Amino acid sequence: VALAKIANDPEQYKIVLPVIVDQAASFRVESSTTRASAAIAEAMKDASPNVKEFASSLMQKTFSEIPSVIKEPNTGALISSASSTIRSRFGSILQLLPDGEEFVKTVPRTTLKSFLSGKDSDMYVYSGKLTPNKELMGKWAWCIYPQPNKPSEVEPYIESWVNPKNGSAPSQIIENPKDTIEILPDGKIGQSNYFRGYFWSGDMMIALHEDQALKMELRTIGGREFLIIERGGFNTPPTSDDEVKIPKDWHCGYHVYVRQ
Repeated sequence: VALAKIANDPEQYKIVLPVIVDQAASFRVESSTTRASAAIAEAMKDASPNVKEFASSLMQKTFSEIPSVIKEPNTGALISSASSTIRSRFGSILQLLPDGEEFVKTVPRTTLKSFLSGKDSDMYVYSGKLTPNKELMGKWAWCIYPQPNKPSEVEPYIESWVNPKNGSAPSQIIENPKDTIEILPDGKIGQSNYFRGYFWSGDMMIALHEDQALKMELRTIGGREFLIIERGGFNTPPTSDDEVKIPKDWHCGYHVYVRQ
């Protein structure tokens, strides 16, 4: 990590930066790789344009090569959340570099469809330009529990919430909801714990630092508008090397929010 101190040297950066990046991307979630990532981020804050251009190209290549499943080099054991941790580190640094954030956004993401089909052609690829969707913008509150686990459950669950058996209809404003979402005009997501680190475009909610893109849908039931978002989880790494066959009718289920 001490090499980062000379990473901005015009005569040294092409030698030094690849070493530090290699250390940060050694796919081991431990203190040395954490320090290496922090050192790169610190060095890039005051780096010259030439250094930033070189670093951006280098880190984009490394980011693209981060595997979805990472194993401990010595034991071969699967390291939980390692891939998303490293993608998050590199994505944060890339946002400091020329074209870095746009590059991270346009990396293909796994969708429910591609998870089931196994086809790269079914992955989501952000075009680089926000697709407006005024209908989805605004503030939303999480409202349905238990959550729908498949498409056929969505409408009945919402109808039961809108017209409960006890006859006491829910208030227009949800007090202390489990989560909230504010979908902003610039593609950003505000005020959400579940979808922190996501952006949106069209009818998709896209994880910035994870391999996941989720479908959104708007429905009006009982005079109220509901935002239905896939729960995801198909970016979760396996717990063993055993091949797991995914049932054709598998579904990730949904989060349901009501407009506020």
